[in-house]
Amino acid sequence: YNSAGTMIADNDDWQEQTDATQSSSIATTMSAAGAFAFAPGSKDAAIVLELPAGAYTVHIVADAPGTALAEIYELP
Repeated sequence: YNSAGTMIADNDDWQEQTDATQSSSIATTMSAAGAFAFAPGSKDAAIVLELPAGAYTVHIVADAPGTALAEIYELP
């Protein structure tokens, strides 16, 4: 969400919600950022965005109680 409260992107399954090119780009970008790799077939969420400077909020929605981890990387 941007500072106006508008959703700018969402994802709930990095491989199912994206095409093969985007999935490959996500995996490559995660590796370049030093992030851990997702297992093939995992249901993890991931988005790669180019954003202007500003304030943003990440919302995590789950179907069941548990622990969630959100990691945000700034890439060159």
